[in-house]
Amino acid sequence: MHNRVIELTLEEIDEDNFMSEGGAFCDSGFVPSVAYYVSDIEEDIEQEVNDIIDQLKEIADYNPERRSFTFHENAKLVWFEEKYKNFLDEITTTSFIDFCSEYKVNRISNALEDKKGFYVYHGYSDSYESMDSFIRNLGVDTEYYLGGILSYKA
Repeated sequence: MHNRVIELTLEEIDEDNFMSEGGAFCDSGFVPSVAYYVSDIEEDIEQEVNDIIDQLKEIADYNPERRSFTFHENAKLVWFEEKYKNFLDEITTTSFIDFCSEYKVNRISNALEDKKGFYVYHGYSDSYESMDSFIRNLGVDTEYYLGGILSYKA
């Protein structure tokens, strides 16, 4: 499964300093702990940016001049509403026997945090986190600048 790692920072990033497959990101531990393959985007980068804007449109405003996102006050509620319902469904339909199986426990875990979806990379701390974790910890009305975008395969 291919997905994306996006670089979001609190300060503008010069394009020459965007994360890349050969840059500091590779030293962050993302490979092999999350993915076994990471690469620069070979296709149209503007289409990739548009895809990210589309995925975040209900929870953030995008400023194309600044290449930045500002998340709405209710971003967490909107982002997690469906995920919460899925989590409750997984929990309430889990029997003790199901709970003893790795399959069902993985489904519950994935309902809490999507570890196969988008990831956010923070160059200032050379760290990464799932988009779910990022949303849980984001600052409301804080501007986040979009840097590099990488493809990964888990």
